[in-house]
Amino acid sequence: MNWLLFFVGSSVWLFVIWGVFIFCGARRMGLSGWPEYWLSALAVGLLAPLLGFTMLKSGVFAANNLLLDIFVAQARTVILANGADIQNGIAIFGALAGLVYIFVAGVLLIRLFKQVLFLNRLRETGTQLLDAGYEITETDQACPPCSTGLFHPVILMPSTLREQLSNGQRKMIYAHETAHIRHRDPQVMLALYALKALLWPLPPVHDLARRWLDAAEQRADNAALQGADKNLRENYGRLLLEVLRKYSGKALPCPSATLNFKHLRSTKMRVKNIMNESPAKLKPLRLKIQLGIMTGIATLFGSYGLIAAAGETVSPDKDAQPMVRYPPIFPADCTANPGKYAASVIVKFDVDKSGTVENIRVTKSDNPCYNKTTKNSVAKWKYEPVLKDGKPRKRKDVQAMITYRLNNTAQ
Repeated sequence: MNWLLFFVGSSVWLFVIWGVFIFCGARRMGLSGWPEYWLSALAVGLLAPLLGFTMLKSGVFAANNLLLDIFVAQARTVILANGADIQNGIAIFGALAGLVYIFVAGVLLIRLFKQVLFLNRLRETGTQLLDAGYEITETDQACPPCSTGLFHPVILMPSTLREQLSNGQRKMIYAHETAHIRHRDPQVMLALYALKALLWPLPPVHDLARRWLDAAEQRADNAALQGADKNLRENYGRLLLEVLRKYSGKALPCPSATLNFKHLRSTKMRVKNIMNESPAKLKPLRLKIQLGIMTGIATLFGSYGLIAAAGETVSPDKDAQPMVRYPPIFPADCTANPGKYAASVIVKFDVDKSGTVENIRVTKSDNPCYNKTTKNSVAKWKYEPVLKDGKPRKRKDVQAMITYRLNNTAQ
């Protein structure tokens, strides 16, 4: 299966899963501000293509790529006249698209790696101290307060901001970051940023990661403001806006450091949630189990749907299937038989485990002059090998007929 076309099919299916979860799950179950909901939606979108790809490669299912067949069918008349130019063009396009994907993914991963190194350097060079009952790491570098660390997360606090805040304000910020650490948000966020870099062409991945971050920040706000009155919530909201304004240009892969005024929707949602004196309660375990079951079912259906959309699903046992057939060049030095066709040549050959044609024999020919060019053409053909119990086997005595037309073409 052509990997580029499979990637396009995966993108389409990811859009489907994304839409189903947002418009059905969020609206009916009230999960719009629940971080686990968005992680489940993202997991389904990722697992469906991966599971489908695994099933195809393992031989549980086999698919004939319909999109590739359409390309070949549309280009067949040109291929007969001009050789394999269009086949080569498709291959070149796929190679260029692959290089662009690898280059952009590499740039994004390198930038993420540099940001992680920057945060680690701040942790190592910072000062450990106890402030308002919380253990924090104070740094003299200009960065927003955030929780960072893969194995042992810490609260990172810039010294300039710490000196400007009152004891109560610092305590609210520390409670917010402690909630992130308790729910392992720094580790999840780092994984999401890596996924965004690897799957950068897929808009749903970026959108779902953004929504997860919004929901995680709202959950941390609720933890910091538990039992707070209206005045305290207003002070917390002003503090949030002040911090966002001060560090709006410094986005780092750690919770609380990625929000800025470029994301007006996120900022408005957080302020609205902060001023709500009766925030949504934590979802019960029963609802989480239901979401897990829904995720598993959607993944299975999604994988099957992806395979069905990409090609024709067949049993693990199948005969050799042609993938690429290069038509022979009409031999100019051969005479043509009278009638509609110049000549017909029937050949038999074997297909090895890799799909390569070998042991070509001419079993019937209207004109022996066409035998050599026929065998040369068939030798370039490529097949999907025989599958027996899901494993490739050698196929003997495959038969094909090549017909040469009078308009200097062959079929």
